[in-house]
Amino acid sequence: MMSEIVDYLEVTFTQLNVDFFTFSFGVDETRYVPIEKWSVVMDDVTNGLEARPIPVINDHDDKEPVPTFIYRARRFPQRAEVDMSTDFCSGCDCTDNCRDWTKCACQRLTHRESVRAEASHNNITKGYSNRLLEERVRTGIFECNEKCGCDRKKCSNRVVQSELKVPMHMVRTPDMGWGVRTAVDIPKGMFIACYHGAVLSDAIAETNKNGDEYYADLDFYNLAEQEKTNSGVDYVLDQGVFFDDVGARDLTDEEKEKADREERLVKRRREEEEKEMRRRRKYMEKILED
Repeated sequence: MMSEIVDYLEVTFTQLNVDFFTFSFGVDETRYVPIEKWSVVMDDVTNGLEARPIPVINDHDDKEPVPTFIYRARRFPQRAEVDMSTDFCSGCDCTDNCRDWTKCACQRLTHRESVRAEASHNNITKGYSNRLLEERVRTGIFECNEKCGCDRKKCSNRVVQSELKVPMHMVRTPDMGWGVRTAVDIPKGMFIACYHGAVLSDAIAETNKNGDEYYADLDFYNLAEQEKTNSGVDYVLDQGVFFDDVGARDLTDEEKEKADREERLVKRRREEEEKEMRRRRKYMEKILED
């Protein structure tokens, strides 16, 4: 069903993308978290830097001041010597907005790294499905980028780089301080927002005396490679099973068969959801007729 919607959006050249559609019967599209005007302490914490405002809500403690910080819509280098070059990024030459992951170099890279890391766990994932992340990908997702020929707004593999679409509130909680929440129902696996901050080098981080509670290591690829080496995964894979260059080969028959099984499982699950939706619809229609 979702693939048919994607087809329709493609042939009609609409500005909408698949993010605005869901067949999850657990999502109530009419639900919206109401806001009392007296609880709004700031109309937009982003100061217009995002595509939609994020109001600050405090309906628990009127004496608690709003945290003072500089909002950033993108990550930024702490100092000039921090290298944020994208020269290492690869790109794809897809003409279908990367709908077929087996032909997209970026998505194949995601799948290859998942295969390498999860070979001993039999839990291989390949990333997004209709721009939803149905399962966690421990090795990370390689999204398309400015070196790719796909449409930035319609590409199936450009998700976290999209502008803010989901209505959000920054809220004061009773016990956990400040946090954020979505103001509407969202389907499982939908991207909400990025948590941006300053990019530090190891040397700069070592000189910071404010603690490292909010640090996140961005050299995940190197860490993952080291972990695979430590666990002996690379020893097994180096026996001619995989190539290092994702573009150097096509998928093996075994990989294609596994991917097909995954696709069939996803399709079956969606068919069951659609069947349940039709059953509920008929039930409601019968009630209305009575």
